[in-house]
Order: sequence, then structure tokens, then C-alpha cells
Amino acid sequence: MKKLLAIALLLMTAVLVAGCGDTTNATSTAAAPPVTSTDFVRSWTIQGKVMDAVTGEAIGGDTQLWLVQGATDRSPNKFHTAPTDVLLGEYAFTDIPTELVDNNAMFKIVAYKPGFQRFEANIDLISVPTAIAGLVIVEGVKNVIGNIYLYKLGETAGNVSVYVRDPHGVPVPNATVLLKQVANSNTTLADVGNRLGATATSSIFAAGVYSSLSMTTNGAGLATFSSANLTLGGNYNVTVEAMTFQGEMLANYAGTAFTVGTDNMTRVANMANAAGSVPLFVTNASNQVPGTITPSGVLTMTFNQPISLSTYTFTATLSSAGTGSLTAASYAGVLSNNGTLLTLTPGFATPVPATALGATLTWAWTGGNVTLLNSQSTGSSITGLTNITTGAASTGAVQLVTF
Repeated sequence: MKKLLAIALLLMTAVLVAGCGDTTNATSTAAAPPVTSTDFVRSWTIQGKVMDAVTGEAIGGDTQLWLVQGATDRSPNKFHTAPTDVLLGEYAFTDIPTELVDNNAMFKIVAYKPGFQRFEANIDLISVPTAIAGLVIVEGVKNVIGNIYLYKLGETAGNVSVYVRDPHGVPVPNATVLLKQVANSNTTLADVGNRLGATATSSIFAAGVYSSLSMTTNGAGLATFSSANLTLGGNYNVTVEAMTFQGEMLANYAGTAFTVGTDNMTRVANMANAAGSVPLFVTNASNQVPGTITPSGVLTMTFNQPISLSTYTFTATLSSAGTGSLTAASYAGVLSNNGTLLTLTPGFATPVPATALGATLTWAWTGGNVTLLNSQSTGSSITGLTNITTGAASTGAVQLVTF
């Protein structure tokens, strides 16, 4: 009996073990590998060439380069310095730590060569994550180009000449021009270009940073900034303050940044109209004062800028019959004073009698275009333009006889 009981227990155990094995095989799965939701640039490489800023020649020899990473001063992983090397001046720093988004990690590249100004550039190598199908992915490899330009000791920046023009190309005198050193832009985000910008303090000159230099344009619209006040290799920007020129409101001008010593040292500031301003208007007219008597019927108008006329036809009409007669219904206008003064002169077949009280002659535009020098204003009427003195629309009415 005991023997049979033992056999039965063994069979039950076998069945249970087998059942458990079947259950495990049916319900268990292998653990899935963890999903990486974020990849990022683990390191950067910055490479470039060291060159003479004036001649563009490659520089090597006893030139020294460092990448300053906090307390660590690194030499380049590659730097060709042999004069006969076809890759003379080429350098590279690798394994530079990256950052994500916050834009707070800043490193410095320093270049030094005897006989040249010391060069420093702050670099910010940042990786901005991009969401793709729920994952945040950034390139795993990043390489940027940063060329370094050195200036020889004793070299000076040339003068910077700034020409200020109104929207029609007319020189603007008495404009306030500011030349600002852009210290912020001298901190270089290296992957936006291939030239490293020197920091504001890298010049050997003690007075290397100027908040702004101010000049007023002369009669030719020119402001000249002396090289003695400029930092060689510095990054500058030209601005011109908003002003009113010949009654026309001009908006503030801000130019693009340029590097003193290598970029074009002649800058042209083409100012634009301020919001609400009009490009063409009358600054003075012979009939603008009410009650002005002009028996000859001549009308003169002075404009804020030179014009030319594609159609020189103006009609002249007397106020009523019996006040005299004209030799023609239309006449040509005459431009003078470099195109800023228009004179309209009628011809009388019979004179207007003094008894024709209140008689007037009215000039009207018959068609054509008013062409502004360096711009085009089509379909503009000479009469009807704003008179900047009176603030009203200009009129073609000339009072011939008093009331």
C-alpha cells in the first residue's frame, strides 16, 4: 500500500511540474531592450586654418594654439606648422564637450605668434534637439570650421568712411553717425560661418573697446572715423540716427557688421523713409500764402528732391470769360535748380483787366509721370502734393487781380 501511494505521489508531482512548465512557456516573453529616447552630440571637432589677416598667407612655425576648457589648457590635436607643408596652418581640436539648448557652456581659443597681435575667440558649440516621431534626436557627430586671422604688430586699421544717402540717393548732411564695436558678436557661434571673431579684449591696444564713436556728416554726406580710434580686427556696425531731411522723415539706419582691417572700409548708409512719411512734397510755392497777387500768372514750386518730367504739359485756365485770353491752353513746365524748382509761365493774348476783381489762373496737371531721381513715382500729380509749409495739399490757383 505504501508502495502504491509513493508511485501515485511521484506521478502527481511529474504532472504538476509538466503543467507548470507549459504555463511558463505560454505566458513569458524575453525582456525588451531599453528604448533610448534621446541621442545627442557627445563631442565636437573644430578645425580651420591660421592665416595672416592682411595677406591671407598661411601661418605656422612658432605659432601656438590653445583650447581653454575651464581649468584645462589643450594643445591642438593637429596643427601643421612646417613652412614646406602643403597643409601649413591647418589645425583641429577634437573631443570638445557639447551642451544642449541652454547656451551656457563657453570655451576659448587662443592663438599667439611672436610679431603678431594675440588672438582670442570665445566659442559656443551647442546642439539643439529636434523631436522626431516622439523621440528627441540630435546628430551624433558635429564638426565646424573656424579660421583664425592674425594681424602683425604695428599694423593699423584704415579710416572708416561712411556715406549717408536719403532714399533717393541724395547726400544727407548733418546726419549723426555712430560706429559701434559689436562686442556681443565677437563671441562666435562657430557653426554659423568659417571665421572666428576676435573677442573685444584680444587687441594689444589698451583702449580696445569703444561703446560708440560719433561723427556728423559733412555737406557731401560723409563721416570719417580715424584709424587711431579703431581696433584692428574688431567687429563694428554703422548706425545713423533717425532725422528729418528736406522735410522728409528718415528712419533709423542699422548696417551689417564688418571687420576693421579686412572688410571694405567704405560703408554706404542708404536711409529709408520713416513710417507715414511721403517721398515727394512741395517745400515752397509762390501761391502758398493766401491773398498773394501774381499778375503774370507764373507759378513756381520747389520740391524736396530733384525730379524730371516725362510729360511737360500743364493746362492753364482763366477763372471766367471776359478777363482776358491765353495764347494756348497748355504750356511746358521748366525745371531748374538741379531739378528741384518747377516754373509754369502762361502766355496772354489779351491782358486781364484790372476791373476783373478776383480773377485767377489755375494750373492743372494733364498727365504723364513724375520721375524721382533714383526712384519712380508713377501717376503723381504736381498739384495735390502736400505743401510741407502749410500742411495742406498744394494748389495750382494763381491770384491775378485782387478782390
